[in-house]
Amino acid sequence: MSACAAPGFAPGPAHPEELAAVADLAAVAFPGGPGRADLEAALAAATGRLHVARRGREIAGFALARRVVDELEIAWIAVGAPHRRRGVGARLLADLIVRERAAAPLSAVHLEVRAGNEAALAFYAAAGFVAVGRRERYYRGGEDAIRMTRTL
Repeated sequence: MSACAAPGFAPGPAHPEELAAVADLAAVAFPGGPGRADLEAALAAATGRLHVARRGREIAGFALARRVVDELEIAWIAVGAPHRRRGVGARLLADLIVRERAAAPLSAVHLEVRAGNEAALAFYAAAGFVAVGRRERYYRGGEDAIRMTRTL
């Protein structure tokens, strides 16, 4: 995956003062998804990872993940509507993986995505993820999830 052109946005670990902006973005991207308490818990947990794409004080996107030994589980990735299709998500995902690999050996990255979210499925496939299974009625409303893995 290339470190796409995301003009002026730098990915990296989130800072506590950015939680409100990340929570606002999460509320729009994932109604009923991670709230501020979830984000605070991720920052406080030894296994939690919260990364953002930022330009100054503006947060364009975030990734919330959890490290389990030598694997990374991505729970949420979102990019704000004005910044989509500009490489922000790709750069954020790539940076997260690079940082995790630099910190300690990493063998795989896992995630689930809505079966009907063709854009997300294509995004993850372009990033080297492959479908490895399906979770029936995983999401509210009964939509299935596609389990995807990228082996490193």
